[in-house]
Amino acid sequence: MKGTMGEIKSDSGRGYKKPAYEKLYNRRIKRCLDLGLSVIGLAVAIPLYLAIAVAIVADTGFPVFYRPLRGGYRGK
Repeated sequence: MKGTMGEIKSDSGRGYKKPAYEKLYNRRIKRCLDLGLSVIGLAVAIPLYLAIAVAIVADTGFPVFYRPLRGGYRGK
């Protein structure tokens, strides 16, 4: 299998070219899209989680995260 990086030569003489999603330009577009959508998702999720935390504190008080009482060695 001789050839340059990115191609695999076959016996038929036709080379195998990388799919479009493996090309550098498309990977950069995908990376930017992934980062952009995650920032948008965080911008929506963080205020939502804060509102839920405030509602929990208003309803049941602290702590927001459930922490069960556990008996252990010497009551610790």
